[in-house]
Amino acid sequence: MQYAVELKDVRFSYRPPQEILRIPEFRVSRGERVFVFGPSGSGKTTLLGLLAGVLKCNSGSVQVLGQELSRLSGHKRDLFRSSHIGYIFQMFNLIPYLSVLENITLPCRMNGERRKRLNGAPLDEAARQVARRLQIEDLITSPVTELSVGQQQRVAAARALLGKPEIVIADEPTSALDADLREKFIELLFENCSDAKASLIFVSHDRSLTGKFDRVVSLPEINLAGRSSQEGD
Repeated sequence: MQYAVELKDVRFSYRPPQEILRIPEFRVSRGERVFVFGPSGSGKTTLLGLLAGVLKCNSGSVQVLGQELSRLSGHKRDLFRSSHIGYIFQMFNLIPYLSVLENITLPCRMNGERRKRLNGAPLDEAARQVARRLQIEDLITSPVTELSVGQQQRVAAARALLGKPEIVIADEPTSALDADLREKFIELLFENCSDAKASLIFVSHDRSLTGKFDRVVSLPEINLAGRSSQEGD
């Protein structure tokens, strides 16, 4: 399979006829690390939602790992995402009544295919190893509601990386990290993606990171709906 992601003639709007996205073509190769940028309102978070199957396009084709997402029901898109995609949400989407450890291990507990990729390693220990690299191991038993924003961001990253997903989608994942933690986070993210031969689609306003990636994509240049979008992202 040549492409991890392939979009063709994709159109999406929350309130037709006003389009948020109109993308004739966008591809990401297997194992490629792609940095996507654009101003607020350019549709970055919407694009990631389409790639993860959180949203469904109005028309066109969204193929992820060879699967046409527009042909799947909402339930099957959710199952596909939990099996194959690690998503670091901009707002983290942590479960408030679970501990740090329980949040990190949740995708692997809910999805057997993802858990198999641990190759027999105990789930809790695998989670602790990722947490250790992100400097949150000492918080492993804490409720996520007691954490700072930066700590919650690292929990969300650990959850997305556990179980070697084939695609990692990161929406502003370093926005609450200081320079030192940002570098450690990027290093861990790249290591995990390389180990799993995973593609990385990374959205950020931090243009200082672009030199670390295989390719840099300006969303306004590929999105013909462009600046007329009123999405807030």
